[in-house]
Amino acid sequence: MPKVVFDTNIFVSGHFWKGPPYRCLLAAKARLADLVVSDPIIAEVREKLIDKFGVPPIEMAAIIEQLETYAERVAVVGKSGWVQQDPDDDKFIDTVSAQSLS
Repeated sequence: MPKVVFDTNIFVSGHFWKGPPYRCLLAAKARLADLVVSDPIIAEVREKLIDKFGVPPIEMAAIIEQLETYAERVAVVGKSGWVQQDPDDDKFIDTVSAQSLS
């Protein structure tokens, strides 16, 4: 089964709208692919949903709890320095690298 790492935009858009990002999350929930996440990705999802979209903390806890029922969480170490235009995106490359070692 393929393993996938989603950008934060997939989680945010998939939560609010029923377009392709929503279908990506549905596919992961249906186990059509193994979704892999890391603490930095979860932290950014929390930050965007709470700070930018005003999701209440109790709802955020439920979203993360549900995500953890179908996603594999991997530990990442440091930043890889791959995405020079946007170093904050290194968390996605680091997650892919960590999952390939597990």
